[in-house]
Amino acid sequence: MKYLYTAIFALLIIGSSVVNAQAMHNQIIQVGSRKVTVHFTDYPVRAERSLHITFQPEGGIEGLKATGQFIGSSNAFPLSRFPSNRKVWGFDNIAFNSPGKRVFELNIQGVGKGRIEFIVGERPTGPNSSIIYALGVLPVLAVFLLAIRSWLRVQPAKQRETYHWQ
Repeated sequence: MKYLYTAIFALLIIGSSVVNAQAMHNQIIQVGSRKVTVHFTDYPVRAERSLHITFQPEGGIEGLKATGQFIGSSNAFPLSRFPSNRKVWGFDNIAFNSPGKRVFELNIQGVGKGRIEFIVGERPTGPNSSIIYALGVLPVLAVFLLAIRSWLRVQPAKQRETYHWQ
């Protein structure tokens, strides 16, 4: 019987990890003489939804430096290594405020420039953020009110035993 519970527990753990695994969307762009694979964790990209975008050039990123710029933005910024995979460049969490077409330009120093275009879709349907925050605060508020009620009900400062220690 002990082994049956262990087997069921193991299957639940394995099954939940398989269900939560996300397939990444990949696109390949040409940057100078190199091909760069661009990975999106969530595709199609949606407004107000965070996602990870990583850039993996052929041959790796060792010895290379890259900058990125969203076309329409005036400033380019250096790309850093992705936190969970140090062999690629990337954005850990990025979210777009509004839907529309986005163009990202990747510039690898000494290699060249490449562009990737993608569409940011509408914000996903769902409840308003203020409703979600209000529902999240309700349990904290209930515990706070319960603590106040308990304190007022006991009122240790007004009980005789508080002043008479023996």
